[in-house]
Amino acid sequence: MTIVSWSGGLTVTGTSIGNVLYNFKQATDITIQGIDVRGSILAPKAHVNFVSGVQNGQMICKSLEGMGQFNNTQFIGNIPVEAEIVNIASLHSVTESDTNEDNNSDEATVVVNGQDDGNGGGDDGDGDGNDWEYVGSFLEGQIVWSITYTDDGCLLIGTMGGAIYKSNPEGTEFEQINEGMTVGFIWALLVHNGEYYAGTEQGVWKYDGSTWTQIGLVGMDVRSLVAVEGKIYAGVWGGGVYVSEDDGATWTSIVSDMMSYAAVHDITVNVTVEL
Repeated sequence: MTIVSWSGGLTVTGTSIGNVLYNFKQATDITIQGIDVRGSILAPKAHVNFVSGVQNGQMICKSLEGMGQFNNTQFIGNIPVEAEIVNIASLHSVTESDTNEDNNSDEATVVVNGQDDGNGGGDDGDGDGNDWEYVGSFLEGQIVWSITYTDDGCLLIGTMGGAIYKSNPEGTEFEQINEGMTVGFIWALLVHNGEYYAGTEQGVWKYDGSTWTQIGLVGMDVRSLVAVEGKIYAGVWGGGVYVSEDDGATWTSIVSDMMSYAAVHDITVNVTVEL
């Protein structure tokens, strides 16, 4: 098929959208409209007319036009390829600039995912902000984006990659607690009334200690969550600010029509404390 028209609903279940790749290897013309494309598109020979809608993924194509919105969800899935990569180089000419034979070497050292050896950026005890201690890492392709503390003193960490991890009280071991949540970004984390909330590109999710449930602002790109005086506020990219007074069961827009489509990335709280 060389001409493709894509519209309507799309649901991804069973995996994160960061693992999904739509391969249009033979397409020359693709029209996309009125759809939330959850995953990346590979169409190297196609001109894509993205009339309307949103893509939570990456786009590779020959050319592109249209008014569609892109949310950069990185593709972190596996593509079957040859495991061995052959690198061939040839030497055409040599210009001698260093005659010191002690500097010549045919070896090189490459460090991948290296850790600090204590000579820089580690704990030096001088209180200058360099006293950092390495405590853990996550899956390849995941970037720590949001972090908060739970009521029992554990770290709660969300990643670009759609994972949420909880540490032990010492902060030395981490366990993923949201397997099966098919999202690509954990933009925000909130602990409120003993329960956990996550702002994602697919709305707000709530954790009751065993299960994550999508509770509101479905399909919206929720970038920030804060709680003030029993209310939860959500900043939505392209949707303004919403508030919930019933722990996320219902949400109401609280900005004017002019700001209802504002791309809100973060919300801060200004609280005056009287002593």
